[in-house]
Amino acid sequence: FISFCALSEAKGMLIKMKRKFKFFLSLEKEERWLNNQLNKGWELVSSSMGYKFKPFNSANKIIQIDYRAFNTKEEFENYVLFMSDTGWEHIRGSKNSGKHYFIGSLSQNREIFSDTESKIEREKRNRNALIGSFGLAICYFILDINSKSTAVNSSILLNPKQTFLTPGLWTLNGKAFISAFLFELPFALGRLLAVAAPPLIAVILAILIIQRQLTIYRYQNRGN
Repeated sequence: FISFCALSEAKGMLIKMKRKFKFFLSLEKEERWLNNQLNKGWELVSSSMGYKFKPFNSANKIIQIDYRAFNTKEEFENYVLFMSDTGWEHIRGSKNSGKHYFIGSLSQNREIFSDTESKIEREKRNRNALIGSFGLAICYFILDINSKSTAVNSSILLNPKQTFLTPGLWTLNGKAFISAFLFELPFALGRLLAVAAPPLIAVILAILIIQRQLTIYRYQNRGN
């Protein structure tokens, strides 16, 4: 993963903030990593555009992740209030974000999900959301294939050279080729990404769905 530190000004003081970029296939692994950062003195502030941390001096804390989506803002606010009443402070998450990050006292709240069944339900909620996103990605890809640019899109995946539209580019030599190639490269990458993104996203979502289902099976076997 990639990490860097920055200084932010708050109340006239400079606060050292740390940002790390990391991708997790498992909610459990993400929780363990966040708690490892917490034990090192870094508390999660934000999970958008990477993980952002601030210095944290208090010990005996734990971070837990829940996964829920809400139909109304009122439902979300009642959920956050309920969790607060049970000793869990809401760090990050919104009505439609799915993931919700909480921090609580390790002495009072060992885990939000204290039984196997509640952990299974969390994984099912996450899996079902991923299935919905997977379906949308497949539909978009099918519509894209059936669009007017079908032949062009399909051939781009097989022959990326077609993303370069400069006439006679591949017949140029030396500095002329390098100059023309580098000039159009960003645009070519954009065209290639537009075609390749839907199937790539679908593959990633499929992997995540399989991982969530395997986690559900593992919890079920543990319960038995």
